[in-house]
Amino acid sequence: MSGQIIRLQRARLDAPPQRDSGPAEQRFAEGAPDQQVERLFASRRLLTELEDRRPLRELFPADEAAKLAGAALAWADPEAGAVVLLDAVHLIRYPDGASERWHHIIIKTRNEAGVDACRTLDAPAGLAGDGEIEVARTLKADGRAVEAEKGFGEVAFTDLGPGDVVEIRYVTRQGPIPGLAEHFWHEHTFQHGFPCLKSRFALLAPAGWRADTRLHNIAIGPRLSKHGEWQLEVWEAEKLA
Repeated sequence: MSGQIIRLQRARLDAPPQRDSGPAEQRFAEGAPDQQVERLFASRRLLTELEDRRPLRELFPADEAAKLAGAALAWADPEAGAVVLLDAVHLIRYPDGASERWHHIIIKTRNEAGVDACRTLDAPAGLAGDGEIEVARTLKADGRAVEAEKGFGEVAFTDLGPGDVVEIRYVTRQGPIPGLAEHFWHEHTFQHGFPCLKSRFALLAPAGWRADTRLHNIAIGPRLSKHGEWQLEVWEAEKLA
């Protein structure tokens, strides 16, 4: 089947001249790239705590694997080896062009073919120094949770059988790129092979921030909500057979 895709792009051709870097930007420019990104986001987390503000990631919709695991799947092709219960990308775009991106995937296996397809997953690109795997586990049909094995280049769900649920959530971070804070490009595919119960792309950006949006092979509009100086746009599709 053709891919169901959303593409977002923002390019400001009349961007003002670069101003002199401030102290924070000068500190960011010192050190290796991975260390720069780590320091930048550690500073942001510390500032959020000191100012007793709600972490921005909490503005995104919350998903629980245990609840999704019990969802009715009669709508899905019975021959499919697995069903994606959730494929969610949550992206924060900061005013300086830096970004944080969480990808949360939950898959329920239905037969041995699905088990074979989900037993190992490639480790996401970008985790070398500026990201991390937050959750990687198997939820067994009997209620047990078994941690996955994280090796070089892949995540292995060794204790996996039909009816079990695979869950992985990871975050990747990108620091600001001098001169390109006004430029943005992102693409999200809503379905990858297996039937999908819920697929979501959510973008949190400064209030009033806009990007050109193109949808291909799918017709959904965003839900827009305002949160002080931020706005949240959520595109979500359900029961993609």
